[in-house]
Amino acid sequence: MLAPPASGPSKALGALDDFTTQWLQLQATPTLGKDSQYGGWKPQTGAELQAEARTDVSQLVLADNGGLSDLLTSPSSYVNDDLAAFYKVSAGSGETATVIGAALPQGQTTFVKTDLTAAGRAGILTAGGVLATQAHTTLPSSVLRGKLVREQLLCDEIPPPPPNVPPPPASVADGGTTRSLFNAHATVPGCVSCHEYMDPIGFGFGHFDATGAYQALDANGFATGPALDVTGQINAMHAGELSGAFDGAKDLATQLAGAPQVSQCFVVQELRYALSRIETKADACSAQQVYGAFASSQLNVQKLFLAIVQSDAFRYRSVMNAGSACR
Repeated sequence: MLAPPASGPSKALGALDDFTTQWLQLQATPTLGKDSQYGGWKPQTGAELQAEARTDVSQLVLADNGGLSDLLTSPSSYVNDDLAAFYKVSAGSGETATVIGAALPQGQTTFVKTDLTAAGRAGILTAGGVLATQAHTTLPSSVLRGKLVREQLLCDEIPPPPPNVPPPPASVADGGTTRSLFNAHATVPGCVSCHEYMDPIGFGFGHFDATGAYQALDANGFATGPALDVTGQINAMHAGELSGAFDGAKDLATQLAGAPQVSQCFVVQELRYALSRIETKADACSAQQVYGAFASSQLNVQKLFLAIVQSDAFRYRSVMNAGSACR
């Protein structure tokens, strides 16, 4: 099922696209709206960015047989002509992929592997669709972007906000910065205990505006703006978890790619998808075996898939009927 047939896509493509959409929270990306101050955002941009992220993952996993580290750090992505213009790069001349079933403009279904270093890209977390979705209509959101990393990459749950929290800011006052604006928002009583685990991560994505496009300054769709501070901090929520300072999205991506907590979390996310449920204590043995196979394969994603479908948690309905490996 992983290998492509003689013609047409791999049988695993649909499930992988669905996992990518859920894992990176891209469900609403095709219908995103952005303020008119962002002239590069078109009605079709959201759908194209969702297709880019899904194609990027599927090509890396199914065509290139790549690993989690590549997914988190590669500067290359698959873009069509519209997205090349959006990212302000020339479309590449590498491998191509045809997107099927997405609501894309005529003539824009061919995506080409393209180096997006000039667009500031460093792995799937800096894909335009991921960043545009974790943002507001006028401003990027350090809160939403940090929360995505915290929950989807580190598997730390953030509790819901308390009632009557003021809405997020919509504009930056003259002389201010987006970072200072969200810093002030996060100091609301009752909010600090959660924001300290999200915002310092999200600040690392400051070079990406509300549409996911790269910005050298804190311009947010305008011609100019103040300088950006994209230094950040990963604060451990529990003992033994990943922690440390970083400088910008590329540095963050490198640290995430090398962290056991991230690879362990990725196994958990894939298990949850494969089992269609949250894991229980009865799944512990299977999860440990799956992670062992994943780690010994240098985090190869196809090897992870194979380990999951061979696990007792996947093959048996309950622990009472478990196979020999996890009795």
